[in-house]
Amino acid sequence: MGSRLDIKEGDRYAQLTVISEAERYVLPSGQTNRAVLCRCDCGNIKKIRLLHLVRGRIKSCGCLTGESHGGADTKLYKKWRAIKYRCYVSPYFNNYIENGVTVCDEWNKSFIAFREWALNNGYKPELQIDRIDNNKGYSPDNCRFVTNLENANNRSNTKRVIYKGKEYALMMLLREKNMLLHERGIRGRLKKGMNIEEALSKPFLPANNRIAQNEEEAQLRLETFNNKKSGRKRKIVRWR
Repeated sequence: MGSRLDIKEGDRYAQLTVISEAERYVLPSGQTNRAVLCRCDCGNIKKIRLLHLVRGRIKSCGCLTGESHGGADTKLYKKWRAIKYRCYVSPYFNNYIENGVTVCDEWNKSFIAFREWALNNGYKPELQIDRIDNNKGYSPDNCRFVTNLENANNRSNTKRVIYKGKEYALMMLLREKNMLLHERGIRGRLKKGMNIEEALSKPFLPANNRIAQNEEEAQLRLETFNNKKSGRKRKIVRWR
């Protein structure tokens, strides 16, 4: 006769945490199997056959395969899974852990808690979850939903400038000023020590003298230059 499995409250198996022993399962043959009551990380509570739990046959309440609370196939559930993956599983998780960026216990243990917060705080399927302070983790007081553009401009490596007393992400400011075409030139000016006001206000060369954005544009401009019979030296057109 095999030894009795030792299991206690708080033991974790995949996404399941043991709460307590439960009434045994009775099979059609009359045989009984031990069962435990478990809380899934998504928040659901489910009775599970103990052998299936410890042998890894069951890893969640069913949410991993979309069988349980109906949220596993939603974009919001995928966002919840994504922030946990980013902090604890991804190849870069050490960067998050070393900087103190984690998922708060409330959200880490319960998708339902995360879902309730999201639905009460402006969630829309097309929005992304963003940490307000990049030095802090994912929690109700440090997260919000923003557009892709807003999220991109709140990254830790985003170039930021002070313009007329207000802080801007450089790309947001250039977009507001309709100067995205001159992004490379403005970055170059800032790198040389020019302040942002001067970098924006100093005139740029005419469009024909800027760097071509692709091979097709470069070829077209080169042909235009060659067709001119002004006696000027042919201009060299660069493209990236």
